[in-house]
Amino acid sequence: MSPQQIAHYRIAAKIGEGGMGAVYRAGDTKLNRDVAIKVLPESFAQDPDRLARFTREAQLLAGLNHPNIAAIYGVEERALVLELVEGPTLADRIAQGPIPLDEALPIARQLAEALEYAHEKGVIHRDLKPANIKITHEGRVKVLDFGLAKALAPETVAGDPSSSPTMTMRATALGMIMGTAGYMSPEQARGKRVDRRADIWAFGVVFYEMVTGRALFDGDTVSDLIAQVLTKEPDLDAAPENLRPLLRRCLERDERKRLRDIGDAFYLIEEKPPVAAVPPAVPRRHLLPWVLAAAATLSAGAFAALWLRSSSPAPPAFRFTLDPTGPIHFSPNGRWMLNVSDGLRLRSVDGVSWKSLPATDGASDAFWSPDSSTIGFFAGGRLRAISVDGTNLRNLAAAPPFAAGAWRGSLTDGLILMAAGRQLQTLDIRSGKLAALPLRFSESETPMAPLFTPEGEGFVYLIRSANGTTLFRSTLSSTRPAGERVLETNYAVSFARHPRSGRWHMFYVRTDAGTGIANRALLTAPIDPRTGEPAGEPTQVVDAIANWPSTPYARFDVADSGLIYWYRTTPSLPIWRLQWFDRNGNAAGTVGDAAGHTSIALSPDETRLASLQGYPQPHIWIYNLQNGTGSRISSLGNEGTPVWSPDSRFLYYTSETEAGNKIVRQDSAPGSLPEILWQGPEGRRISLQDVTPDGRYLILHLINAVGFTTGRAGLHFSRLDLNAPSTARQPEPLFAEEGGVANPVNARISPDGHSIVFSDGSLVFACRYPPGGEPPRQIAALPNQAFPFFSRDGKQLYSISGQALYSNTVMNLPGGGIRLGERSLLFKLAHPARVDINPGAASRDGNRILAISTDQAEEAKIQVLSDWTSLLKL
Repeated sequence: MSPQQIAHYRIAAKIGEGGMGAVYRAGDTKLNRDVAIKVLPESFAQDPDRLARFTREAQLLAGLNHPNIAAIYGVEERALVLELVEGPTLADRIAQGPIPLDEALPIARQLAEALEYAHEKGVIHRDLKPANIKITHEGRVKVLDFGLAKALAPETVAGDPSSSPTMTMRATALGMIMGTAGYMSPEQARGKRVDRRADIWAFGVVFYEMVTGRALFDGDTVSDLIAQVLTKEPDLDAAPENLRPLLRRCLERDERKRLRDIGDAFYLIEEKPPVAAVPPAVPRRHLLPWVLAAAATLSAGAFAALWLRSSSPAPPAFRFTLDPTGPIHFSPNGRWMLNVSDGLRLRSVDGVSWKSLPATDGASDAFWSPDSSTIGFFAGGRLRAISVDGTNLRNLAAAPPFAAGAWRGSLTDGLILMAAGRQLQTLDIRSGKLAALPLRFSESETPMAPLFTPEGEGFVYLIRSANGTTLFRSTLSSTRPAGERVLETNYAVSFARHPRSGRWHMFYVRTDAGTGIANRALLTAPIDPRTGEPAGEPTQVVDAIANWPSTPYARFDVADSGLIYWYRTTPSLPIWRLQWFDRNGNAAGTVGDAAGHTSIALSPDETRLASLQGYPQPHIWIYNLQNGTGSRISSLGNEGTPVWSPDSRFLYYTSETEAGNKIVRQDSAPGSLPEILWQGPEGRRISLQDVTPDGRYLILHLINAVGFTTGRAGLHFSRLDLNAPSTARQPEPLFAEEGGVANPVNARISPDGHSIVFSDGSLVFACRYPPGGEPPRQIAALPNQAFPFFSRDGKQLYSISGQALYSNTVMNLPGGGIRLGERSLLFKLAHPARVDINPGAASRDGNRILAISTDQAEEAKIQVLSDWTSLLKL
């Protein structure tokens, strides 16, 4: 008989049963969410050994936190409270037939990432099979029941042995046989102790079954299956040819020869597409759709690999996209991509998954050895090095924070050039001796991002000062205290050969008159390889290049093979639409044309929409929602985020000119002229956030040229009293305490005027308005940068984050402030990836959402192209 309630979980229905008990769908009455509860059977609970295993499983699962692993929420008496994963199992999907490669590869990649994470935590699944893998309706893989196979489950089920419950035997000194028979490794079937290689065997069996639609081992009984696992050489002829090298390594009967790390799995896929798959020419506007179509036979990274293997002098350019955070650096040989983000991650150019390098937490400013075998980096006050296979981690020298380096020569007798503090110095790898170069820098100057020239003993480096950033050059043998100016640029440069002529080129981001993203064009010019000095006119490669925040790197790199990656700031892309959606995510109309929309403001009476858009000069368009027409407002400078007054009469926005930054009010009456409300301080940008419901205060954000701060402790929001005389208006800080908040943005006042919410990265905070001296309180954590906004009645708080729209019910607290109910995912939503903007608004009736979105989301990701020279022709 099913239980009715366990603790505060109300049982709804049984959804499964296995050797470790029944699984129920239940409602969490405290958090108002659905969960899965795994309950031990009564006979099982009477066995102390089994209960001990059950407890260990709970402890095991509680330590795993990964998007591809079903989470544990809690432990109650005889029950585990688990994440409820909706959707079919992989076994259900395979039952429909073989899975096409373009669908199977992402599933296998997510499965490998889950296993890699668990293995790094010292956790082995031991019972990996299609029935323990679910695929959500959004396409996310979720691995179930990590640790289940450690529990004793003597029950057996008649019928198909491949779907039998976990087989177990009493523990012995040699271990125990655990796992479903058809997916057990040979050593597991023999009752030996197992390690991560048992999971890698099971991964190979599952992957084979995915792409062929049939089991690798087949038999009428469990004994037959075990006999095949122990004696039968896996026949892989039915698998796609390009997958067989990977499957062979996973299915090595001798575990000593088997693949040792699941993170290396996709490096073994050999891509061998038919010749007909490559068209003779691909115009730019059709390049990406063709690439996506070709993905039916190729993994994304394989396009670059195909080009690398080609001997043609001018192969077609192949392109794929990436989605990491943090700088990316190509290895000199063009084989590897290194990602610096919460440690070091490595991926082969023709692979599909990233592998974390151990013991690199806190790594920054990584750089490659010339032979591409080793990575230098800075962490914990030390200059360190690690091999690409994750071994041979070693300390090379002490280094202060914010250091950077470059490598010349071999691993044993080479030289590392290091920028540390206000000094450039060299490290002799053989002797370990540091030597300061004679270059001298003033108190206001900081040398950064050194790079050896391709030939000779020259090097280049950046100097950042109060007057800007400049690239200089010098040589190791120079005795001069100052280098020679090369060019003006705010970001580190790269050197790479032309993939056909072999001539060396420099790649750098232009810095010229004016500010803003539009001036960050990526240029290339031929150079003298001994000095780094340009030897020809520059050519633009890509415009509107973004930068990696808090680093001296722009978002690009180039390899000698011709590979290039870049990331354009998303508002510069004319792909964004002003799209109405219903609450189910169905399109319900558009406003205006596709453009570089950045931020929107819907008038409270819903007759007009203001959109900030366009580069090189951002400007505001106002659309009439009754007749669909739109026009650009008249302004003398670059405009900023628009905000409507509560009565829909006035539009507030910022204007940036050579004379400074201003807050402007524009009356919507025909013929009205803009009115300057406040002139901002020199050197500060102004970002409008919201206006209070009574129309009295503008909420704004003052931003230094170098980032989000006003130069004072505490939070950085202010309010401007519009009722004050124009000569006496000055922003008043909103908060006295920072409450652990670093970079607050996206402030919104609740419709009743009693609360304020804002985001700091992925976190959402709230407090009463006006603040009474107490610090703000975190009320939500989203997957990525959060953009919160209220429904018109204040009963819902919407948040755009991580390419999705979420909704929370709002509960008002006495005296002001709010707390949130359970969060719901409404629908997926591709949106611009910027901060301090407003990409969404809710209709008055609550039935529709207006948002900046696109159906060309791939264009908004990091782009990787096999031949940078093809960009010069586009």
